[in-house]
Amino acid sequence: LMPVASSIEYPFADLPAPGAAVEVARGVFWANPLKLFLDSIRRYCELPADTLVLPSHGQPFRGAQARIAALEAHHEARLAELLAACAEAPRCAADVLEVLFRRRLETNQIFFAMGEAIAHLHFLHYAGQLTRTIGADGIARFRRAAAGAHR
Repeated sequence: LMPVASSIEYPFADLPAPGAAVEVARGVFWANPLKLFLDSIRRYCELPADTLVLPSHGQPFRGAQARIAALEAHHEARLAELLAACAEAPRCAADVLEVLFRRRLETNQIFFAMGEAIAHLHFLHYAGQLTRTIGADGIARFRRAAAGAHR
């Protein structure tokens, strides 16, 4: 998001739908990119409400605060669903793809979807809401943490 002088008018004021991909990348597997992303976008709440936002994808719009609120709500909903799924049984990233995406993914989408699933699992793990165990197969599985428990 980049602020532009508020006197510029642009005919597209519709708020783009949530959908920013936040994923764990190679080389930083144990990172917490979703927290970094959410922390970083909150800085834009300080912009004047009429600031024209020029996103890297989609149409320019005004109202960064509404966009940020929509992104936060989107991720909060996905995190709640993920937490519920991990309460049923330990889950790895592949197990939660259908929870996060609710549609059949094409082969070329699975790589990015796995990165995003891992990012969401890490967010909950580092918040103390999920525990992580590495199985003998080398796969990280996450389970809802007991109430009041820390990692």
